[in-house]
Amino acid sequence: MARQTTNFRLKITRKLEDMAILVQLMDTEKEEEIDQETFDMAAVADSVKGHVGLYGLGQFLQDRVSDTNTGPDKLAGMREVFEMLKRGEWEKERVSGGFTVSPAVEALARLKSVTIPQIQAALKSKTKEQREKILGHATVTALAAEIVKEREQTPEVDLGDMEADVAATA
Repeated sequence: MARQTTNFRLKITRKLEDMAILVQLMDTEKEEEIDQETFDMAAVADSVKGHVGLYGLGQFLQDRVSDTNTGPDKLAGMREVFEMLKRGEWEKERVSGGFTVSPAVEALARLKSVTIPQIQAALKSKTKEQREKILGHATVTALAAEIVKEREQTPEVDLGDMEADVAATA
């Protein structure tokens, strides 16, 4: 069945200072707000706040790994995201145009002694099922788990001197 298209969309804004969600119904043709509602977390019954929080955590973890193809990579990604949350970090900082390589892809590259782009190209030629089988192989997942631990223990590199050099030459 074809998806029905409408001239409406929802714009959702998290208002952290108010612990509320603002939902606006927008007319996409006129580009204007038609209606809105604010959903205040304080109004949620205490008996279900825990459920709402856990549901939100589950959704957040799933959203942050939605671009990951395989189960083992998704779980590893969720572990990384949860560690980030435990450190008080909401968003993963990324360099503009940068990308993150999954632990399983990095593991496969190490095991095959080839570059990550070579593994990515090889995986691209496989079906989804073949990729999942390859990346879910016990040897790959074991090394991927080690890579996740390595990443968690990798110290941050100070690049401040590079910024100063760039600013001086700009």
